[in-house]
Amino acid sequence: MNGVYSIVYVCPETVLRLIEPLKRLAENNGIALFAIDEVHCVSKWGHDFRPDYRRLSVLRENFSAAHIRSLRSDIPLMALTATATLLVREDIRKSLLMSNETKLILTSFFRPNLRFSVST
Repeated sequence: MNGVYSIVYVCPETVLRLIEPLKRLAENNGIALFAIDEVHCVSKWGHDFRPDYRRLSVLRENFSAAHIRSLRSDIPLMALTATATLLVREDIRKSLLMSNETKLILTSFFRPNLRFSVST
């Protein structure tokens, strides 16, 4: 991890194994953002609950300005899903230690740009 990557796409299980190397990278301002896709898997109320997703609160616990002195602010965390109910969204927010002021962007399930066709 010497700064040659723009994006590192890994599963939660790998992130949990790489906390120490990621901390070293963060100390050199090498991490701009953590994005968690399929974040509904964090929630015990979600349809695809995975325990390692629930442990991703370590990103908040370890990658803040309070824990890494060279950071000017906490490394942002973006949580993405298309399938979270209100209960699941609240569970995600609490599980990932996100504040009540966390910006939430909701859109419709309707996607006019997508087309499906079936042919025989």
